[in-house]
Amino acid sequence: MSKTPTKVRDARFRDRPSRGPTPPKETPSGEPRAPRRVTAGTQGGPDANPPEKTPWWRSGDVIIPIVLAVGVSIAGWQYYRAKNPATEPTPAADTTSADAGTAATPDVAPAPAAPTPAAPAAPAAPTPSADDRALDGSPVEARTPQPTTPDPAHGSFTLAQATEGLAGTGALTAEIETSLGNFTCTLAEREAPITVANFVGLARGRRPFWDPVAATWATRPFYDGSIFHRVIPGFMIQGGDQLRSGTGDTGYTIADEHVQPHNAAGQLCMANRGPNTGSAQFFITEAAREHLDGTYSIFGTCTPTELVRRITALPRNSSDRPETPVFIRHVRVRRG
Repeated sequence: MSKTPTKVRDARFRDRPSRGPTPPKETPSGEPRAPRRVTAGTQGGPDANPPEKTPWWRSGDVIIPIVLAVGVSIAGWQYYRAKNPATEPTPAADTTSADAGTAATPDVAPAPAAPTPAAPAAPAAPTPSADDRALDGSPVEARTPQPTTPDPAHGSFTLAQATEGLAGTGALTAEIETSLGNFTCTLAEREAPITVANFVGLARGRRPFWDPVAATWATRPFYDGSIFHRVIPGFMIQGGDQLRSGTGDTGYTIADEHVQPHNAAGQLCMANRGPNTGSAQFFITEAAREHLDGTYSIFGTCTPTELVRRITALPRNSSDRPETPVFIRHVRVRRG
């Protein structure tokens, strides 16, 4: 069992007699000092001083009425301003300007602007017809690539129909006018009458062809406005596609006529996608190409061959399309 530590009392408290009433001490004058007054609820201490008297200006009886009076005055002023807004002072006009050196102008109401006369209505732009083609040589979109009605010529078109109305009895020639110069081509009407009839009929606007933009059969000069869309140096220049992309045709095909060999520059040949699939596209050779024999019909000879070389020398893209379009402006057919 643990023992509680013994507490040693201070020697000051040993053998101290119990307190009894302390007799009042005498003042220097010999008068007894009044006993100390202890307020109820407070415990006196060795350093306790008698309570000081509160000054009048710190008394709650004075401060509270003053605070109430100030609050009532402020509330009254706010109420007065709310009821009489017109009495508020108008802010002074800003004498500064956002742009240094420019004097601010007084706030005056701007004069009403005079009514602006209505501009005359511009004439409505004509709606492009189905026959319109882009003037920059870009490809044309085919809305209806394949014919929806039968060929009006029923797949047959003769040389007599193609040359009807031409004066003279001499050789049949075609002048191909391009944006870089003109070709003069002598047509092989005896060796390739079907191909020549088709070419002349399209050039003169006599052979009906399917227009994939207008979605109808048309009879107008077919080659006007087309381009040489594929050119290969040392080989040939190809054109005659109404879509300017190499994908267009006429809505019909013609039979091949393999008679002459590809043994010279300037030969006018019918392009195709295979046997008996020629329609309108053609090419002119820059040099002899015997490997083409038996594949493409030759239906004429064109001069000058120097013009072929000028066209193949043009800058072109990866598809062999000239960066600057070479237009076929018109094909004029005549007899000599």
